[in-house]
Amino acid sequence: KWGVTTSQAYFPKDNSAEFDSDLVIYDWLQQYSPVKDITYVRGFLGRMLFAGDDGAKKVRVLSGGEKAFTAIALLFAIQSLKPSPFCLLDEIEAALDDSNVYRYANYLHKLTKDTQFIVITHRKGTMEAADSLYGITMQERGVSTLVSVNLIASELEEEEKV
Repeated sequence: KWGVTTSQAYFPKDNSAEFDSDLVIYDWLQQYSPVKDITYVRGFLGRMLFAGDDGAKKVRVLSGGEKAFTAIALLFAIQSLKPSPFCLLDEIEAALDDSNVYRYANYLHKLTKDTQFIVITHRKGTMEAADSLYGITMQERGVSTLVSVNLIASELEEEEKV
């Protein structure tokens, strides 16, 4: 059961129907989360990938990576305006190329001041920006083992050795 102030959102990996629109990016974003100050949303789009006139592209013509970045920009704008205590993200960066995975991960890390993100990913760039990693390994058939790494503690230990 969800709490009173809890909301759930879903962005499907096969999002062709969601993005089958003749709206431009700014107008498309407004239908999902009306923001009074469109300049705020434009700022996030610019940080993500869409500078200048790129935000005036029709949603229908966006590549898979651009569609993912549009949804990520919307999420980041909402999280910045109204942070939630935690947010679960399941491979939302899957359609991005490596350089944009790093851009996404670095910006995501900036939002951790107000929100704890639980991220499911296979992408190296996202894992490198994480504070902690958790995984499951099965070295012996039928026996799963939890593996965890606290990257902040590892960095501090490395600094102490130097």
